[in-house]
Amino acid sequence: MTALLGDIGATNARFALLQDGELVDPRILPCADYPTLQAAIEAYLGGRKAESAALAIAAPITGRRVAFTNLPWQFDTDELAAQFGFAPCLVLNDFAAAALAIPRLQPADLHQIGGTLPVPDDAPRAILGPGSGLGVASLVPLPNGHYLPLPGEGGHATLAATDAREAAVIAELSRRFGGHVSVERVLSGPGLVNLYAALSAIEHETAHDAESLRLAPAEISERARAGDVRAQEAVQLLSGWLGTVAGNLALTVGARGGVYVGGGVVSQLGTLFDEARFRARFEAKGRMKTYLAPIPIFLVSNRLSAFLGLAQALDQAIP
Repeated sequence: MTALLGDIGATNARFALLQDGELVDPRILPCADYPTLQAAIEAYLGGRKAESAALAIAAPITGRRVAFTNLPWQFDTDELAAQFGFAPCLVLNDFAAAALAIPRLQPADLHQIGGTLPVPDDAPRAILGPGSGLGVASLVPLPNGHYLPLPGEGGHATLAATDAREAAVIAELSRRFGGHVSVERVLSGPGLVNLYAALSAIEHETAHDAESLRLAPAEISERARAGDVRAQEAVQLLSGWLGTVAGNLALTVGARGGVYVGGGVVSQLGTLFDEARFRARFEAKGRMKTYLAPIPIFLVSNRLSAFLGLAQALDQAIP
């Protein structure tokens, strides 16, 4: 049996075929080149047949009709299945797929930051990933050996400060965004730009602030590597805030099975990412430090992990 796997983001559509448990022909198609998801699928398949499909979508999944958050694409799941003959045709939130990948990740896919092993087999896991936004989900093991992914919209939770400097950054971001400052305003690729621009504005360099907002996240990373103090502080703020948010998530879902960090931002930062600061802020929960201290954190390096999660979803759906 051949299954189509698709990981659809705002910029790229990643496809692969699953044949006898093996990933075949992974390819990236620019979303802007296709008017619809159906057109992108047709281009990838090129006349090949897939009996089933599992798609990870960067959008909330609330019913049959799916509208992309940052794309002018929309589709009806039943109509898509009928058009291509997919049975089943599974559509998941992208971080539901990321969560389902966790049981299939190998040691080579993971870099551990603190905590102890082994973890309880029946304990929930959590995953978060700063990319174009901040994705969040948890994963609950079930008695039948399957897993239940619980995606959320945690990237839109309210950002909180732990010291005066962070409070000043939030105040500047609140002024710019007109009130509420969500977590993903700082924990994402655009968030790194926001942090750099906010630090510039705090120093009353308004012209520099406007210039900063035109930078790409990669440019800020390069400035940090070159010794730019403000860029380095932006990375430090991101590292610390990500630790705080990861700790909040672990406490909220009881993630004694581990916390996993995906997304592209941390991997792109490389050695700039302050693992010690991140871990310290993860555990800085007062009386609950002893609860969090044993929980391992894993940085996920497998760029095809969404396909692993989609394969898991199909295995659970097809007896």
